[in-house]
Amino acid sequence: MTKTLAIIALTLTTIVTACVTTEATLIGSHLRPTTTLQPEQIVIYRTAEQVGRPYREVAVLSSSGEASYTNMTMMHKSMQQQAAAHGANAIILGAVANPSAGAQVAAAFLGVGATRRGEAIAIYVEGLEPLPAKPTKATSRDTRNCRTETGRVICE
Repeated sequence: MTKTLAIIALTLTTIVTACVTTEATLIGSHLRPTTTLQPEQIVIYRTAEQVGRPYREVAVLSSSGEASYTNMTMMHKSMQQQAAAHGANAIILGAVANPSAGAQVAAAFLGVGATRRGEAIAIYVEGLEPLPAKPTKATSRDTRNCRTETGRVICE
């Protein structure tokens, strides 16, 4: 019984630590999203200079995740989710702090996690074309060029 509980606890710990969490601290005037963007439609900029047009800051995004189970792509996706939820259409990446080799060795030796952290600013850029959304199931307005094959909707 004790061994089963230990395995369950270890499994739950692995699942929880495998996630990236992103917190958003709203700044400036809060936006009310006029359109709902999917997270993959949020544009990612490495620097503010790359934006190339005026923008409003919406939120400071702070992400963290256990370094052994996360990567930068996971962090960026988590940031995009928060940006979309708060009415932003882009993010400007900030600093990323990866745990040092010593911290990773100590974490492995002690059986605890070493945390990767990243920051970004969620922004709203007027007139910015969002990235294309991933196709989902067809809606009534786009069914004229769509067909169903083996349970999938294919639109051309």
